[in-house]
Amino acid sequence: MMSEAIDTNVSKSSLIARASTLVSNLAREYLGVNGNGSFSVSVYDTAWIAMVYRTVNGETYWMFPEAFQYLLTNQSLNGSWNEHFPEVDGILSSAAALLALTKHKNAPLYSNSTLPDDIDIRIARATSSLGSQLEQWDVEGSDHVGFEILVPSMLDLLEQEGIRFEFGGRSLLSVLNAQKVARFHPQLLYGTEQSTLLHSLEAFTNQIDFDNIKHHMTAGNMMASPASTAMYLMQSSAWDDHAEAYLRRVLVSSQEHGAVPSAFPTNNFELTWTVSTLLESGFTAEELGLESLERIADFLLRQLAVKKGVLGFAPNVLADADDTAKAILCMCLLGRPISPDTMIATFESDSHFRTYVAERNPSFSANCNILNALLYLPSPGCHYREICKAAKFLCDAWYAGPVMDKWNTSLQYSMMLLAQALTRLLRVWDARSLNWILESWMEDRIPVVLLQILIRTLQTQDANGSWGNGSLEITAYAMLTLSSVVSLPWARSILPHAEQVFKAGREYLLHNARYWSQAEHVWIEKVSYGSIVLSEAYCMAAAKSSTRSLLPWGDAVEAISTSIPIDAVKEYQQFLVRLPIFSGELDWKLTASVLEGYLFLRRLRSVRLDIFPGKQMAEDKYLAYIPFTWTTLNNVRGAPLHSSLLWDMMFVSMLNYQADEYMESVVGEQFVDDLESIKLLVKRLCSEPDRESESSDTSWLSLGDEKHGNSILTPQPSPISEDAQYGQSPKALTEVETVLTRFTTSILQHPKVLQAPPSTQRNLRRELATFLLAHITHASDNTRFASQPHATNTTTQFSTPKGTYFDWVRTTSADHTSCPYAFAFYSCLIAKPAQDCFHGVKQKYLAQDLCRHLATMCRQYNDYGSIARDRAERNLNSINFPEFGAGVGEVGGDLETRLKGDLLWIAEYERECLGMVLRRLEGMVGAKAREALGVFVGVTDLFGQIYVARDIGSRMKGV
Repeated sequence: MMSEAIDTNVSKSSLIARASTLVSNLAREYLGVNGNGSFSVSVYDTAWIAMVYRTVNGETYWMFPEAFQYLLTNQSLNGSWNEHFPEVDGILSSAAALLALTKHKNAPLYSNSTLPDDIDIRIARATSSLGSQLEQWDVEGSDHVGFEILVPSMLDLLEQEGIRFEFGGRSLLSVLNAQKVARFHPQLLYGTEQSTLLHSLEAFTNQIDFDNIKHHMTAGNMMASPASTAMYLMQSSAWDDHAEAYLRRVLVSSQEHGAVPSAFPTNNFELTWTVSTLLESGFTAEELGLESLERIADFLLRQLAVKKGVLGFAPNVLADADDTAKAILCMCLLGRPISPDTMIATFESDSHFRTYVAERNPSFSANCNILNALLYLPSPGCHYREICKAAKFLCDAWYAGPVMDKWNTSLQYSMMLLAQALTRLLRVWDARSLNWILESWMEDRIPVVLLQILIRTLQTQDANGSWGNGSLEITAYAMLTLSSVVSLPWARSILPHAEQVFKAGREYLLHNARYWSQAEHVWIEKVSYGSIVLSEAYCMAAAKSSTRSLLPWGDAVEAISTSIPIDAVKEYQQFLVRLPIFSGELDWKLTASVLEGYLFLRRLRSVRLDIFPGKQMAEDKYLAYIPFTWTTLNNVRGAPLHSSLLWDMMFVSMLNYQADEYMESVVGEQFVDDLESIKLLVKRLCSEPDRESESSDTSWLSLGDEKHGNSILTPQPSPISEDAQYGQSPKALTEVETVLTRFTTSILQHPKVLQAPPSTQRNLRRELATFLLAHITHASDNTRFASQPHATNTTTQFSTPKGTYFDWVRTTSADHTSCPYAFAFYSCLIAKPAQDCFHGVKQKYLAQDLCRHLATMCRQYNDYGSIARDRAERNLNSINFPEFGAGVGEVGGDLETRLKGDLLWIAEYERECLGMVLRRLEGMVGAKAREALGVFVGVTDLFGQIYVARDIGSRMKGV
């Protein structure tokens, strides 16, 4: 094909020549009446071609025996086809090929029918393989285009041949199919308007009159689909010579003899993607060839004119937002901009832009492409409303994560498009062309997203310099991503490492330049596919790109960076690298994580007083720690947590510090003689919301006062009522109620919590109440301890404990850390809607045991690091308990050294227990829950190590 003539030398001049040749070949071969395409072959579509037969003068014969032979040649030893591709690929390909084999076996008298001797063995192996694939299929996690109608249709057709499959996900598949089919009516196809269903007519056997859709045939095909066209050809009452001619043309144009791609032609798609990709990466129009580009531009303008401003992936097919946006982008980059008004009017919805008018779920990449196209218009400010809509949808989608797109299997592809679009948005905003966009959005959300994209790209590079396990096209995506984001001012601290990564990627790409034109199955249609043209284009664009931007940033964007204290970032990084949890961790990753934390810190500071009042609150010296503890652990563990989850946990972590401070400095002081009123208030706020307060059962909230932390259920007084008599003034209690209501509501009314099962919500309510009540009990302990005589030359022993140290540290003191309730909240965030994060008694028991060990260890580390402060403030510390022998027989430094050593020994024992429980629990839960568990445990452990580090040395001046 065209790529064979391209020189594999990759010097600067030859790279330009290679790109020019590609564009020249496209201008020569892709602008014809019948179009062209370079998609890889599809077993699924080839199988449908193999089933086409015709009867002439009483004799029936297979029309395309070469397609059947291709299936035989490419069947794997285990009986499958495309078994190494995504689940739906293998299932659809194997199902269609099995159907073709079965039909050929059942029609041995057809002319030119040649069956292999082992046809029965082949069918048996294919049946077994397909059954295994179906059983392992994650139906709920699938997002292939049209799978909910294609797979059930294939299963029905196989059942008609006597082959039936039962598998775990079949009932869910039936539900999804029913939802899809409920919206289908044959009239949708019989009218004059095109529909995406025309691309999948093979799913509607015996459901429609194929003679009534003949008017949708263009250039002999049904929406450029070989499989759909084959079904039309078989089901029509009269043979269609144009459809036959189309299928033969596709076979001749295919990359492999006897096979066809999943779509043909695809010239609009490959033209627009190639031209825009090359021009955006730094190739000039002169380098690519002005004459060729003019011809391509004229062709695209004619295509746009046909549908009055929109187009599809090929001439005469249904228009889509993706190809339209890329065409508009091409025109802008070529200096011939056109209006996007028709695109906006056609594809805009309330919250985003649709790929097709009747799209079921949004496409991430389509919205990226639309945003990018709008930003390249001569006056982007004229479309600020649409720009804001697309940008908000994309940032929200990134924050909710993950952003896997429906048209490409690679996460890096989505990150590349988002990086390019948002960086362009910053450029336009920086130039004051979009003054209407809120600065808080541009300064908080977008910088976080872009830095996260940079970090994820840097840390997913393979050892050989590639991305995607050696994929050249995905490596090109990654390099183009880096070239977009590394020039951002807040990324300068990690620029040297980014440049090394980029250099390694370039070396890998250039070393394998002769393979750039090999199609890789990273694109998604009905099945996944690759494109020779697109692979070539992306690799050339990446080779052309650079990590150095030629354009300086303006004051607006630079201001985002200047708000990050670089000296403090370096100081935090040097502090983190000395902690045991980060031993041997790469400096750049810690630096990047602290930078990311600072970007979150801007937003955290803006909501600092949303829940707890500013008055009577001490300086929040821990606030800066909170963001980077979460960002660092998340990045070190491969970034399993999406941004919204990170933000929620940062916000809750801040609230926990504030709650601790509020309960101590406000509640503990003002209600020291009337803590019972606060207990009643807490129990009411954390009770079931659908019960009348007077009849609520709050006995489960009891913390027995007779023994620290034991859940001894004792009769409780009635909840607070308006006419209750308080020891403290009603006004003071009302103020506390207002604050604690805001706090508990922010936790209990979180959308993810409300989606959790009732039992999970009840557990969170119980843990939240326990957390607040533990502060009251802890305040009572501190009061008794502070009233004791305190020696000046030794550690004071607690003389009036209500239980053993084990009881106290495992219950009241552990609950006081917030870890148990935060873990319950976290479990809601990482679970699927209406499902528990942990299933069954074993997982639930281990999860609770894990949390208890973690909270206990965190408390012991906290006490280890705060001995001096607790002594000065006369607060109860672990080492004050009688079991430690404080104040007995030893004085001075020797005593304190022993006490601290004993405390650290017990904390390490808790760590050992934690490790054992964590290993067992990780073996029971899925990969996502396992990764999320690792981050939560790591963050809690990190806080403990910070407490210890801050006590043993002055490593962070002013922190």
